[in-house]
Amino acid sequence: MNWRTLLQPRQAAVLAILLAADREMTALEIGRDSGLYQNGTPRTWAELGSSLIRPLLIAGAAAKCGRKPLRFEITERGRIAIALFKAIANRKASK
Repeated sequence: MNWRTLLQPRQAAVLAILLAADREMTALEIGRDSGLYQNGTPRTWAELGSSLIRPLLIAGAAAKCGRKPLRFEITERGRIAIALFKAIANRKASK
């Protein structure tokens, strides 16, 4: 059986942030860097980051338990989000 997970635009954006960072990140950093809640507090950013990353963690846990790896199908909006975050990350890195 082929497991598939549809990434929503927010989750695709989180995946792009993780790929751009190329390091371990905390839930607080993910929530803050997502830009979805600009006037948040550390606690709300941590909660947001945790909710955004949860589907990706579940997918990783499923793969580690011996199940077949999940195949992510990224929507068109998700692809746009990833492209935007990559462009922003490259722009920040080049400055």
